[in-house]
Amino acid sequence: MDKILKIVIILVCVLGVLLAIVGWVFLSFLLSFPDTRGLQVSPIFMRTEDAKFPTVENTGKGTAFISRFHDENNDTIRTAVVDQQFWNGSCYALPSGKYVTLIMDAQQFYSQEIYAEFYDGYECKLGKFN
Repeated sequence: MDKILKIVIILVCVLGVLLAIVGWVFLSFLLSFPDTRGLQVSPIFMRTEDAKFPTVENTGKGTAFISRFHDENNDTIRTAVVDQQFWNGSCYALPSGKYVTLIMDAQQFYSQEIYAEFYDGYECKLGKFN
């Protein structure tokens, strides 16, 4: 009886460890979010008949250095003139808590994705919208 009890305890421990590993792997895939370095596209944005104006906010802790924003066709998205204060000549230096307004008109009006390209070459998809 003692031998059977020891085997059952060992099997329960092994199964518990395996179940924990499988659960951890499953949760890591389920909860994996892309690294946007704190940039976030607001789900609510202004739209006219021929242009849309989404805003991108830096919700991260530090300043984000962005070389450009572009759509899924790799066309550069312009920023509003008032947001040129963040342009330092080679990139946007967007401090934490600040935002820029993008201008998507002409063909970009039909674009549904926004990407950010950072000064160090890293690129990420910020969002998809209609």
